[in-house]
Amino acid sequence: MIPRSSDPEPEISVVMTTCSRAHLLPGVLDALLGQSLLANVSVEMVIVDDQSTDNTPEVLARYQAEAAIPVRILQGAKQGVAAARNLAVQHARGRWLASFDDDEIAPPHWLQTLYGVAQQNHAVCVGGATALSLPEGRSFSEVGPRARRLLGEILFSEERSMQFHELPSTNNVLIRRDVFESLGGFDLNFTEGGEDTDLFQRMHRAGHRMWLAPEAKVLHLIPPRRLDPHVLSQSAMRTGAIEARLAGARNSLPSLLYNLTGRLVLAVARDLPQLAAGRLSRQPAKVLDAQLSLAVTAGLYRGLSAARGGSSQFLSRMDFRSRHGERPDTPPRQ
Repeated sequence: MIPRSSDPEPEISVVMTTCSRAHLLPGVLDALLGQSLLANVSVEMVIVDDQSTDNTPEVLARYQAEAAIPVRILQGAKQGVAAARNLAVQHARGRWLASFDDDEIAPPHWLQTLYGVAQQNHAVCVGGATALSLPEGRSFSEVGPRARRLLGEILFSEERSMQFHELPSTNNVLIRRDVFESLGGFDLNFTEGGEDTDLFQRMHRAGHRMWLAPEAKVLHLIPPRRLDPHVLSQSAMRTGAIEARLAGARNSLPSLLYNLTGRLVLAVARDLPQLAAGRLSRQPAKVLDAQLSLAVTAGLYRGLSAARGGSSQFLSRMDFRSRHGERPDTPPRQ
């Protein structure tokens, strides 16, 4: 346990990890420091710099010196996103944790909305919505619903309790810290993704009150590289492989085989016909969506070895962030 400061504890800790995204941080941090809630609720920020190789440390130091609220900067050990998120929480002092990503813009009412919904509904976890901001010159007509989901789009219209199959995302969620700690935090075995799904599934199974807040909508900044069909396909395969790993973590191989069977049926009954129809009608978005669904099935099949602990190398090979030039410090795919 990290020793707590003797200063009065804030009500909310905004926790975020970052790595080599200095070009995005000013917009991200300006939006967070402009939250309306800061006028009447005590808030701090805890940011883990997970071994950036650009000028991220200088950008963070400037904001730390100039911010009107406490900003703590920690150095990560590049041991995966789960370890970096846990590190931020270990040093957080707030009663609530507001988890955010380093490639998003929050409207001024974002934190106020999450906090208000939690208080009004006695919820220990509140998840917000995520809209996409595409690069200049790109259109939503290019990306179908499956592609948008892979890019992080989470849209819903009703403020209500979450169903078991509904999960928030760590890019936009408020969690009571004692609940997070009671669940043991993020599982460090999920080094390549899926740590958030695992945590929130455990939260559901523990019977905690979880809520949806559609008005707490953030804007996810999509770089051009993420729209590359090759990168999207690898992201889809990761999704399938991570699903397999989650099933393995739950010792649920029968469930995994059941899901795989269902995906294979969908591939034959839905995806392959959609792929053919999209090509005949020259609808690239429909073609891409069908290909992505097939890629999830392929990833699930390849990830069967995850149930026996053997898919880590497969997942690492498909890390679109480090291998395909999304970070400024990494070369583009050849």
